Amino acid sequence: MGWFPKGMSGLALVSLAFLTGCSMERLSETEASTTGRQEIATPSGTMTVKDSPRHHVYNEVALRKIMRYEGFHGMDFHSENQLLIRQDNKDYPPIPVEDGEIYPRNLYLYHTVKKEAKLIYGAPEIHCNAQYSPDKRHIYYVQNTEETGTAYIMDHEGKKRVPVSEKGRVHVFSGHWLNNEEVLYATFSGEIYRADLSGKKQLLVKTGKSSIKNTYLINDWVYYTTIDGELVAYNLKTKQTKGLKKNVVWVAPSPDQKWLALVVNEADSHMTLMLTDLQGRSKAKLNEASEIHGVSWSPDQTKLSYILSSQDAKQGLFVTDVRSNRAVQLTADVYHLIAPIKWDAASKNMLLSTVGEKGFVTYVFSLK
Repeated sequence: MGWFPKGMSGLALVSLAFLTGCSMERLSETEASTTGRQEIATPSGTMTVKDSPRHHVYNEVALRKIMRYEGFHGMDFHSENQLLIRQDNKDYPPIPVEDGEIYPRNLYLYHTVKKEAKLIYGAPEIHCNAQYSPDKRHIYYVQNTEETGTAYIMDHEGKKRVPVSEKGRVHVFSGHWLNNEEVLYATFSGEIYRADLSGKKQLLVKTGKSSIKNTYLINDWVYYTTIDGELVAYNLKTKQTKGLKKNVVWVAPSPDQKWLALVVNEADSHMTLMLTDLQGRSKAKLNEASEIHGVSWSPDQTKLSYILSSQDAKQGLFVTDVRSNRAVQLTADVYHLIAPIKWDAASKNMLLSTVGEKGFVTYVFSLK
């Protein structure tokens, strides 16, 4: 949550994704070594792969391979060779959307070696924000209906699904797993809920604010950002609310829940990626640019990945080694996302998706 590029609303992103054609095309696998600047050929053009001289000195982050897929939206890793994706399901007729009609967007399991997609759950509807539970046994997703959403949990085979929110109460990009059995999400009216596999939900806090983002539960504190960018923490025991930081556009807690990676809009066209404690006190500045989004921790907590763009041509996919505070630019040609960056469990592969002229484009960046 909280990952929309500056100047583009969440609903604008949804409309863009919905109205783009998503026919399945031949995938392209690209191999990239880690020396210098390279132009990698793809079916729709070239991708610029960059390498920093620091790789050869510190060997902190180095690119091994890029996989590029057209025709589907990669949403999460299932295993090394399997991805949770969404794509057009043409077994159903097109359904109406705001500006026309599209085929239903359903969830599939895609095998990257066999190049086969297996339907997980098919229905005449649009599925968003799908993600596996940590043990991969369940999937959380939001069913989109006319720019509103209903949150569901289903088993990984798509045989049983349970609604965990009231119909049409959540944003299509709201919600994430807390553990193997519970999810956290926010409603349009600013209520934050915890829900379990049975569909039982617990109201944690009524914020009294609409359009809240970046909702997280850390120990006894519920974190969220308001529509004007204030990072707020609510204590479940004392029922007290604290304002922690202003102008926050992105929040990403570390896997051990001891640190926050924040993107702060410090001035017009100037954002800073910083590492803070749980009270929002700055500990390190990691990068700065006109726009930073998609921030995501590697599970081993050694790296942060994000998309950066700047007026001085510094843009693309970056990875910062948090141990040394050194940033490496992996490519300059991916600079808008339709979902946050996902890491695999081994902290070696990143999954990210964007929209090209012919529809969805998904990349897997593999590190050495």
